[in-house]
Amino acid sequence: MATLRTLGDGLLDLLFPPRCDVCAAYGAFFCAACRARSEPAALITAPSALVAICAVGSHSGPLREAVLHLKFGARLALVEPLGQLLAEIITERRDEWRPEAVVPVPIHWTRRLRRGFNQSELLAVAAGRRLGLETRPVLRRTRRTPPQVGRTATERLANVRGAFQLATPGAGRRVVLVDDVCTTGATLAECAAALRAGGVESVYAVTVTSEPIGGTYR
Repeated sequence: MATLRTLGDGLLDLLFPPRCDVCAAYGAFFCAACRARSEPAALITAPSALVAICAVGSHSGPLREAVLHLKFGARLALVEPLGQLLAEIITERRDEWRPEAVVPVPIHWTRRLRRGFNQSELLAVAAGRRLGLETRPVLRRTRRTPPQVGRTATERLANVRGAFQLATPGAGRRVVLVDDVCTTGATLAECAAALRAGGVESVYAVTVTSEPIGGTYR
């Protein structure tokens, strides 16, 4: 059955080859050329509740376009290639982090109903599958917060303070939070605080892109 499925996928790729969602080149939904043009992420200083935050690249160029296309354009074909990039970031640090599971950053149920999906959860599942790690959506967003875009670092912290809680136990002792974008780390810090309050010992975080306010993280 697996062999037939592989042959079927190969035939579909032959008849309808994938095209890069950013540059439209044939071959992959996020091509190697766009990946090569992505700028590296700045060093992120993790808030106290987190051990470390790492991003695939800067929130600019092809990576930024890919994140926006996925998040606001529902281009779900980008989930797998972006999930692969997240998995690579975790793999580089796996011996140090020793993660037991990946935990997606939740969105409010009203936003999920309107959008139809939580991009962070899709990315977490894609990355976790490649790593052999279970995805555990144990966090819940307790209130709907206004968008973080356009807010200062202080305003972002206030906006999400107390907005997350541990909905179910069993996250594990060492987990990796997964989100699409990191700006100040406020959302990740609040999620990590909720996990730590629920008994998680070490919380790490990975995002596809990072975009520091004013060029530095605070």
